[in-house]
Amino acid sequence: MLSRPASPSSRRSSSISTFDHGGISTVQPLYCRVPAKKKSQSWKVVCLPLPPNTFYRRSLVISLLLTSFGSLVFLTATMASTWESVHYRYDKVFQYLDFNFVNIRTETNGSLSSNPLSAQPHPTTGSYTVPNFTVELLVLQNGQTITPAQIEGLRIKPELRARSLKRIAGLLVRLSNLDSVPNRCTVRPLRKRGVLPPLHKNLAGRPLYNMESYYLDDELSKPMDPEVAWIIMDIEAGIWSMSYEKPRVYSEQLAPSYYNICKGPSIGLPSLSYLSSNVSNCTAKCSQFFLKMQNNIIASAIVVYLSMLVSIIIGLFGVIFRNVPASMVTGVLHFIAGLFAIFVNCIHHTKLSRLRNEWGPCHPISRVPDRLYDPAFITVNSHWPLIVSWISSPIFLLGFCTWTILTQLMTTENSKMMI
Repeated sequence: MLSRPASPSSRRSSSISTFDHGGISTVQPLYCRVPAKKKSQSWKVVCLPLPPNTFYRRSLVISLLLTSFGSLVFLTATMASTWESVHYRYDKVFQYLDFNFVNIRTETNGSLSSNPLSAQPHPTTGSYTVPNFTVELLVLQNGQTITPAQIEGLRIKPELRARSLKRIAGLLVRLSNLDSVPNRCTVRPLRKRGVLPPLHKNLAGRPLYNMESYYLDDELSKPMDPEVAWIIMDIEAGIWSMSYEKPRVYSEQLAPSYYNICKGPSIGLPSLSYLSSNVSNCTAKCSQFFLKMQNNIIASAIVVYLSMLVSIIIGLFGVIFRNVPASMVTGVLHFIAGLFAIFVNCIHHTKLSRLRNEWGPCHPISRVPDRLYDPAFITVNSHWPLIVSWISSPIFLLGFCTWTILTQLMTTENSKMMI
C-alpha cells in the first residue's frame, strides 16, 4: 500500500509502506529534511576602511600617532637607568672628618705619631663630637688610587684639594678608635618586632654603628669580626635596578681593600636588581619601605605596559574592521595607562622626598653609618627620565579623548553604510 507523499513544507513525513507475504509492514522514507546550518559571524575587512569624511581620517591618524608616541616615550623613560642619583658632597665629608687620614704621620719630638683627632660640629645636630672615622683609601674617577701619603698634599694645598674633590669616585672609610669594638661578633638569629624574616633566612643583629638588622643565609650564621670599614660611593638607580656609578672601581679597587681591613660581614655586588631574589637580604628598617615603594612603581609600570600592548592590538582590530566596541575599549585602556603613569611618577617623588629628609641610608647596596649618611653630606636628585615619564601621562590622556571622538565618528560612518 502506497501512502501519499507529503510536501517538504508539510509536517507529515514522506514515506512509503509495503507489506510482504507475511503481513509485515516496512516503511521506507522517500526523503528527509536536512536541518538548516546557522550562519557564523565572519569578520571581513571593510571595503572602504577610510571613509571620505575628512574629520574621521584626521581623528584616526591623530589617535594612531598618540598611541605610538605615548608608548615610545614611556618605554624610553622606564628603560633608562638614571631615574635618581645619590651624590656625596665630599667637601662636607672631609670637613666633618677634618681630613683625618689614616697612616699619615708627622714628626713630633723626633718620633712619628699619628695626626690627632679634632672635634668637629655635626652638620645636623651642631654638637661637637670627635669623629671616629678615618679615610683609608681614595679613588678618582679615572681609576687612580690616592694613597695616604699623597693625600697629605691635598691638606697642604687647597687648590689641589678643590680639583681632586670633583674627580672622586669613592672612599674607603674605617674606624680610627677600635677600643669599644669587640674582637668577635656572634651573629645569632633573632626576631624584630613587626618584621618577619623571609623563608630560610635568619634575621641577624648588625654590629656596631648602624644598629639595624639584616638577613644572612643559614650557613653564614657564625661568629665573625665586627664591621669596622665602609665604602662610600655615588649611587644611581632606575625603576628596575640600582648600582654604583663606578662599578668597576668598586669591584677592582675598593672591595679588595675593604676585605683586607674588615673580616666581618661580606658586602654585596656593585649592582642590584629589584626583581632578583636577593632583595630580602637588605636591612629590615627603612630599606624595606624603600623596596615596597619601588615594587609599587614597578607594578604600576607593568600595568602601563600591558594596557598599551592590549590597546595597540585591539585598536588595530577596531580600525581594520571598523568595530565600535574595540575602539571604545582602546580609549579606556589609554585612560588606564595615563592614570598609572601618574602613579609611577607620584610614588617616585614621594620616595625621593623621604630619602632626602627621613630615611637615611636606605639603599640596599649601600651600607654606610648613619653619621656619614647625613642629609648635609648627600644630594638626592632626579633626572630626565622622570620628566619624560611625566610627558607620557598627558599623551595617554589625550589619546583617550581622540579615541573617544573616533568611536563616535565610527558609529556615524557605520550607520551611513547600513542606510
